[in-house]
Amino acid sequence: MYSRAKWTSHKGEKILYADFSGISDEQIIEAANETLDLLDSAIQQGDRYTLLLLNVSSLNFQEQLPDEIADLANLRQQNTILTAIIGIEGIPKRLVNLLLPDIELVDTITEGKEWLYEQALGL
Repeated sequence: MYSRAKWTSHKGEKILYADFSGISDEQIIEAANETLDLLDSAIQQGDRYTLLLLNVSSLNFQEQLPDEIADLANLRQQNTILTAIIGIEGIPKRLVNLLLPDIELVDTITEGKEWLYEQALGL
């Protein structure tokens, strides 16, 4: 089984990288649960904040998203989870920027890690 979520680091900051790029409909629930478990583990350990880099490149969202995706959004609201997302382009990118200004939309993994690192410095 390919793990879709893993801990990585950038300049000493721990970042959860969740790779949903090109994921199939059958895999999205498993990947979302894996990501939620790792986020929950970090919260249970008492981390002040969590850095999340989410890659949704080439992801075709279903009309109705699974409950696990909604759980991720709820978890973000209840805890300090700084989030950068790769793979949203065009009009959806402008909508996300307008509606969710606390999420940074980036073009590359490196850009996302650097943004998350800079945000963590400000906490």
